[in-house]
Amino acid sequence: TMFTEDKIDWSEKWVAQGREEGREEGRAEGREEGRAEARAETLAVTRKMLVSFVQARFGGSLADRVSALLAKISDLQTVLEIGEWLPACDNPDVLLNRLESV
Repeated sequence: TMFTEDKIDWSEKWVAQGREEGREEGRAEGREEGRAEARAETLAVTRKMLVSFVQARFGGSLADRVSALLAKISDLQTVLEIGEWLPACDNPDVLLNRLESV
């Protein structure tokens, strides 16, 4: 019966270890999903801010075109870089050309 008790003890340990590994994987996946959601939200808010800036500075028709171009950019870092140079851009044609080349 000692063999049976040892076997049960080991199987309980394996099940417990499997549960713990599953929980850890779940926590890691949850953290990654949270980061991805935060990046997506930051991207959306940054795009909106840039479009609002363009609308205030150049008008609605250009803002619509900029919005469409920004919607195609899924990399947050690229959108943030656009936010750095966009305020210094005084010419709508230059702005569009630069956005189209991103």
